[in-house]
Amino acid sequence: MKKNIKKGFAKPKGPTKYADDSKKQNYKKKTEENIDKKKIESDEQKKKIEKNEENINKPISVDYNNLPNYDLFEKFIKLKKVKEFIETNVNGGYEEIITGIYDEIKPLVDELFKRFKIEYEIISKAKTFDCHSYRVDIRPVESSKNADNYFPLFFLNFWFYPPEVFQNRVIKKFYFCQELLITTSSYSQPRAACPEWTYQCMLYRMQFDPHNYLTEVMHHELFHYFDFMVSGSRVDRQIENDWSKLNPKGFSYGSGGEYEREYMNIDDKDKKSFVTHYSMSQCCEDRAETYCRVMTRNTKWYNKQSKTIINKINKIKDFMRRHDPNYIGNKNNCYYERLQNFLDRFYKFNDQD
Repeated sequence: MKKNIKKGFAKPKGPTKYADDSKKQNYKKKTEENIDKKKIESDEQKKKIEKNEENINKPISVDYNNLPNYDLFEKFIKLKKVKEFIETNVNGGYEEIITGIYDEIKPLVDELFKRFKIEYEIISKAKTFDCHSYRVDIRPVESSKNADNYFPLFFLNFWFYPPEVFQNRVIKKFYFCQELLITTSSYSQPRAACPEWTYQCMLYRMQFDPHNYLTEVMHHELFHYFDFMVSGSRVDRQIENDWSKLNPKGFSYGSGGEYEREYMNIDDKDKKSFVTHYSMSQCCEDRAETYCRVMTRNTKWYNKQSKTIINKINKIKDFMRRHDPNYIGNKNNCYYERLQNFLDRFYKFNDQD
């Protein structure tokens, strides 16, 4: 007996091809919507992050008018005799004593030392400093020309120092003299400047030396004082070991700055790793010579230097930042960037050694 078979399509037991395609399309649509939504959220998040980074990394104005004591410098460069000094000695490229300029700038010099909380004296009587293993003799200034020659340079090189630097290093006095002589059991030498830690003072000779030399000596000898006050001795083995790693392999320093005149055996290949010949005489002299370039050289000079010298410059800056965190070490102050801006604008030709 035949079974009755109902005509028509049997109801499918599982999803049909069309239903399956519909689900796929819905899934695809939702997936695309989710992707678009996530992309929008991602873009918004990215913009938010970029905005935050922009605020964090927003460049701070590094104009030198944000350096400490800029108000004094601004008054300084407006003075009649100072304008003449700058025109001849700074921009003109030759050296000339401007008679009477010290009297004109003295109120600003007085105010600068007042801010530093340091006394200063142009000595009128001979003075001796007994420093145990050596003696320092200074002679009085004989002519006002010495002050006219020296103090405009001194002000130009010291106005931008933060007062904290001197207060942290406990410098109590600056002496300015006509002659400066250091005597030990083995030698007697004239010096252009000298740090004296025992008496907590700096000694400067106001002789008629070339201006570039005077400028460098001012910072060089000051750094010796800084270095000593941080380490507690003239030679710090840890500092020397870290510094010496920057030098060419196999290089060794000479016998010291006082014997530099006899230290002439230098390999030419090593010269690019040192800012001067004198730098090779001793580690502490290398550091001081590098420091005085940081404080006096413009960007053109930096661009000519070897990788080793740039590494040394950065190490000196790190040293100063570490031990003067309140100002120099404060990233928002951009101290060295501001100083570089000043040197670039004001010492346009100071790119030679």
